[in-house]
Amino acid sequence: KVDVITTHLPRNTIILGHAEFELMKPNLVLMNTSIGRTYDIEAFKKWMTNGDNYTILDADGATGFMEDYKALDRVILSDKVSGMTDQAYFRLSQKVIQNVEDYLENA
Repeated sequence: KVDVITTHLPRNTIILGHAEFELMKPNLVLMNTSIGRTYDIEAFKKWMTNGDNYTILDADGATGFMEDYKALDRVILSDKVSGMTDQAYFRLSQKVIQNVEDYLENA
């Protein structure tokens, strides 16, 4: 049994449901830096309210449920912590410019 589980998955890839949470040991830390949830929300809430489990989420990992999570003890919420580096912003900006140029060329 492990003490920490981290998930780093493509957008909204749900891999944790009631059965998976039942297998986890008490006092486990679940960290999600994926874009979107990696777990069934009802299974997660049940797991968080039964015992001394902990969760660490960034803004992307808590998308759509930020207010619900704030009401739970043992949840750490943070701003985006993954993916948005200076290089990522630069590449994204370059892609937007290229898309506009491609559109204007073919319009």
